[in-house]
Amino acid sequence: LGQTLTANTGVWTGFPAPTLTYSWFTCAAVISSAGAALPDSCMLIDGSANKPLVVDESLVGARVALLVTATNSVSSVTRSSVTTAAVTRSPVLSVAPVLSGASTVANGSNAVSVSTGEWTSSPAVASYAYAWFVCGSSRSASDTAPSGAECSSISGSSSSLTLPSAQAGKYVVARVTATAATNKSVTDSTSTFTASFGPIRTAPAISAVAGSAPTVSGVAHLGETLTASTGTWTGYPTPSTSYDWYSCPAGTALASAASLPVSCVEISGASDAPLVVDESLVGARVALLVTATNSVSSVTRSSATTAAVTRSPLLTQTPQIIGASNEADGVNTVSVSRDTWQSYPTATKTYQWYVCSVALTASDTAPSSANCPTVLAATTRTITLTPDLAGSFLVARVTATSSPVNKPGTGVTSTYTAGFEVVEAPVVPTRITSTTTSSRTTTSTLTTRALLPQLAWSILW
Repeated sequence: LGQTLTANTGVWTGFPAPTLTYSWFTCAAVISSAGAALPDSCMLIDGSANKPLVVDESLVGARVALLVTATNSVSSVTRSSVTTAAVTRSPVLSVAPVLSGASTVANGSNAVSVSTGEWTSSPAVASYAYAWFVCGSSRSASDTAPSGAECSSISGSSSSLTLPSAQAGKYVVARVTATAATNKSVTDSTSTFTASFGPIRTAPAISAVAGSAPTVSGVAHLGETLTASTGTWTGYPTPSTSYDWYSCPAGTALASAASLPVSCVEISGASDAPLVVDESLVGARVALLVTATNSVSSVTRSSATTAAVTRSPLLTQTPQIIGASNEADGVNTVSVSRDTWQSYPTATKTYQWYVCSVALTASDTAPSSANCPTVLAATTRTITLTPDLAGSFLVARVTATSSPVNKPGTGVTSTYTAGFEVVEAPVVPTRITSTTTSSRTTTSTLTTRALLPQLAWSILW
């Protein structure tokens, strides 16, 4: 179909030299040798005399023969050709192939299939071949191949293609090639391209690039603010993200995962905003749970947990110096007690003692060296009242240390007690002597070491 047949009228003799004319005929049967005439079953093709024959639709499936007439003044003689092979037709599309699939979601199992369409061909189409393309925008069915700038080929040669998640957001196009064995070629082929299918959609997923998981920024310490990075997500359509904060037990650090264990509890009222670390979180680990949502599905991903939330030592009850007696006899002791601290981790306490010349009130500020010139070597909570402390006021510094804390420079806090009341030395006579001045009179002399404050004495015999 569509080709042009030309006539070879043969070689003739005769005198005068004959003139030649010819006509084209269609025949149903094979004529395998030239003859003087054509059988009656062969039909003249109207308007075909003495010119090349363009093979049209009416000839498809028929055979063509030539009948030549040679004429001179003597007579007219005819001679036929053998018939051609039956006229064939290259595949011609009559109904376009169509792409179909249950879903445009690429999930590893969803597929798109292409029909063969309907073709006219003689002989009938022997086989179909398929090729697949992805394009950046939708396109209509066409006999023209998509441009390389807009579309690219992908692997696949069957009539079905598993939707490739790597091509999210793009459109699938199939090429269908119909092949028949015609006179033109044993592999006479015609191709067409389907209308597009898509766009391909994918569920939200964390990007495969390292460092794409959600993260928490900031210092996990009381009073600090934590901020959220929701991570880097893929998916088509582009997913929207939201997030919630969770409090998790301090015992085990958790890595980023698809969900958080049931031991982690959502922090009420802490969605989609920075988190101010309050009292309730001290000692717990904080995590972020991000939800990414598009038209395919919703997917969650957690951050790694923070370090356990720490708290700098906070004095809640002022320490005091207490003792059973304030007599500096080398035996009595005084101790720092009644102080209460809040901290995480639990603070350890150390002590420093000051000997002061004036009474001081409790303070968070160190006493001046003018008021408290002497620092005792003792660093224990309890000290012994030795005679050399007589007349002084004692002040103790209590230092609470919580380690480690997440906020640098906040793990140590000190406070100073009020001055302990005047330490009085006991009176210890060192010598009593008597002098007899007459037979009836004796005078007594009492010698003591210096005492603070000075005491008045009386003697009873």
